[in-house]
Amino acid sequence: MARWHCGLLLAGLVAVGCSSSAEYVATENTQRVGPDLRAAYYELEVGGQNVGDVRVWSPGGYKRDVGGEKERIVQGTMRIRNDSDQPLQLQVDRTYLEIVVEGHDFLTVEKPSRVEGATTVPPRSSQRVDLFFTLPAGVDPKDVKGFELDWVLDTPAGLYSQSTPFQREGTEQRYGYSPYYPSWYWYDPFWGPGRW
Repeated sequence: MARWHCGLLLAGLVAVGCSSSAEYVATENTQRVGPDLRAAYYELEVGGQNVGDVRVWSPGGYKRDVGGEKERIVQGTMRIRNDSDQPLQLQVDRTYLEIVVEGHDFLTVEKPSRVEGATTVPPRSSQRVDLFFTLPAGVDPKDVKGFELDWVLDTPAGLYSQSTPFQREGTEQRYGYSPYYPSWYWYDPFWGPGRW
């Protein structure tokens, strides 16, 4: 009986270890949005005006079936609140993902392969936008150590651009982690990168 339980435990551990999904957490300006979710939070201050705010989080990286083939995805989600009297527009053509992959420096995914939700936010309202980025050939979600979601909003007061860093859950975090510095670097949000 004990041998059967050990075998079952080992099979479960192997299945978890072979999983091709990954969870990512924002690493700056974070707020708890729910019991298991941390989102980056940004006040939209443009030209001395506050036009709203944005929360950015990642539901993770995973594989999904598309026409009988497995597509490898990293998903980013934004909640955009518009407090102004004119629409805000997420510029999807200027939204991209910079990923750090095991064994590589970083790779760029130029644009989302799919967008769900309205990218134009009417005055005095909020919208949720889901951005799906297809990973390059040979890159699995579990190979992505971290990424930055780069995005631009067109506001009545001008353009607002931001880069939101994420780290895969379970990877070693250095103080003020940035996926663009090797593990022997540290990053301080006030003083910048340094070395251990």
